[in-house]
Amino acid sequence: MELPPTSPSSLASEPVLRDPWQPPDQIIPLNGPLERRKFPPLLMLFVVLIGGFILFQVLAAVSAIAIIFAQGASMDDLANAQQLMEDNMGPLLIGNTIGQFFGLALPVWMLVYLHTRYNLAFLRIRPVNWQMIGLSIVGLAALMPLTWWLGSINSKLPLPEWLEQLEQSQMDMIEQVISQDLGLVFLLFMMAVTPAICEEIMFRGYIQRQFERSIGVVGAIVVTGIIFGLYHLRLTQAIPLALIGIYLSYLTWRTGSLWPAVIVHFANNAFSIILGDYVARQPDMDMETLENVDVPIGIVLAAALVLAGIVYTMQKQAEQSESKVSGSELEA
Repeated sequence: MELPPTSPSSLASEPVLRDPWQPPDQIIPLNGPLERRKFPPLLMLFVVLIGGFILFQVLAAVSAIAIIFAQGASMDDLANAQQLMEDNMGPLLIGNTIGQFFGLALPVWMLVYLHTRYNLAFLRIRPVNWQMIGLSIVGLAALMPLTWWLGSINSKLPLPEWLEQLEQSQMDMIEQVISQDLGLVFLLFMMAVTPAICEEIMFRGYIQRQFERSIGVVGAIVVTGIIFGLYHLRLTQAIPLALIGIYLSYLTWRTGSLWPAVIVHFANNAFSIILGDYVARQPDMDMETLENVDVPIGIVLAAALVLAGIVYTMQKQAEQSESKVSGSELEA
């Protein structure tokens, strides 16, 4: 829904959300019941984080179990739950996708209507030029050596034994999924397209926006990224995942659009899946060893310089775009 011009009288009568990517006379009105009742943004984002996590887990598990039993499994098969899961990776992935769409993305989409009728503007679902998307992807390529380097350091930090076992079970499951002949297109949709859409709507669309309203832009970018890293429950990779989350949050704020984060998120996951598929076909390689590879510090420093250059270029491009938005409004 296109934003209407905002009059001085409406500014005085209801809360609004200012966005530098909107013309000055198109401020997002916060006219939903949550805003009229003055629910704090921090409270609502924690409701989304906790509620979304629980709803996602429940829907994913129930959907997967329903599909497995529909395919002929019996109650006796539950006696060996581990084997049952290993034999049904496809249904588990389908259940995970159902959980993400109906436990994360759809509830957030509907919740935004309780803040404003203009949910697309609130979630920053708006067009972005291809130059910004290209710069975002190049930035991801520069970020990868940094994440691998940080990942190798993160994995060496001591963890309680039960957490190490949980991490190992997650790695085993990922390797099981990739090693099975489920089809690359199927894997890309389930493990790259789905999280790129659903997690970005939740984290960069809603949670980051609410943090911005509470603690400012810089705090929102950093904290949203850190929570994103921890949300994946992989503490041996929490630091690199948080760095990726911070980068995605920066992209969303700097481009004024959710699409660069969605595309970069997809590209990152797709690369991991394709790489994992390749590693699974090599008898002398495994994903855990690959994650712990030592990246030469020279490559890390060079990648950091390239990333800094990308960020600088994006800053300049964004400032020019913001000036055009404001300038076109002044001319009108």
